[in-house]
Amino acid sequence: MAVKAVYAGPRLAPPDWTGLVKGTLLHLGHEHGFKVCSSQPGSDDGEWLYDLVWYTTQGNGEEERLVDVPLVVECEWKIAPARIKEDFEKLLVTNAPLKLFVCCPYSTERAAWMDYFNKTVKGYQRQRAGECYLIAFIGNEEGAKPIIFKSIEAT
Repeated sequence: MAVKAVYAGPRLAPPDWTGLVKGTLLHLGHEHGFKVCSSQPGSDDGEWLYDLVWYTTQGNGEEERLVDVPLVVECEWKIAPARIKEDFEKLLVTNAPLKLFVCCPYSTERAAWMDYFNKTVKGYQRQRAGECYLIAFIGNEEGAKPIIFKSIEAT
């Protein structure tokens, strides 16, 4: 929702969404008091493990320690199934409570991808109850809705 509210310009090709998505999440992270790792200018650190990470630390200098990672994000703009699966499955191994996956499969393939995402989350044996996966499908076809959000909650 935040991305749609920030961007009201002409239709973008999926790769052009990268700066918009990461820039918006960078701004929101800072606005909520988190440090942000990403490739975006203004990030506190470069990309670390994922395309974008919100985190908090405690202490200073050599005493600074990571204390929380509330959000991790993976973006995959290729429509190749192997690339989408690889990036989505990275989200399974983090203990961040919120995991955002941004991708742009064709609208005719979204239901099948949601089925895959649901089965993958439900089948992962180290899942923790309450973890939330937010899927953002970016429209990659003329006339497609710009962004559609779906969510999966681990049980």
